[in-house]
Amino acid sequence: MKRAGSLSLLFCIMSSSASVVAAPTADESAIIKIERDMAAGQTVDAVMGSWDKDAVWYDISPGEVVGLDAIRKDFAEQLKAVKNIRVTILRLKAEADNKIGYAYSTLHLLADGSDGKPNLVDFVFRQTDTYHKRHGNWLLTHQQISLPVDLRSGKAVFDSK
Repeated sequence: MKRAGSLSLLFCIMSSSASVVAAPTADESAIIKIERDMAAGQTVDAVMGSWDKDAVWYDISPGEVVGLDAIRKDFAEQLKAVKNIRVTILRLKAEADNKIGYAYSTLHLLADGSDGKPNLVDFVFRQTDTYHKRHGNWLLTHQQISLPVDLRSGKAVFDSK
């Protein structure tokens, strides 16, 4: 009976320690802040404040955009069509060591048309960002945006969570 009680106590300790999530490190917290700031941004400058000059962007549209100036131009073109952008972070995870980091998230984007049409854009997407630390600052080096695809229809799934 004593052994069964000890095993039960050990199981309870192991179970409770398995559910403990470590607090983010200072580097992870810095990346999480960048991710939250980007999600809250309403302008190109607000969204791209921590991007590296040689960043690569894989947006939902085909192809890739390379370099901060090209990304800024492409992003500005997209923002012309919308206003009152609301991004809700549904899930966000970041990890980093002292030089390299990444974040992945699931986000819900809602935006009105620049003509005033409410909720012109409304979809859930996935985002993966990679970072490197330069001169004490985290810089986004690559961002990939994606949508799940329904393989039966071949169409994007805009309301996946």
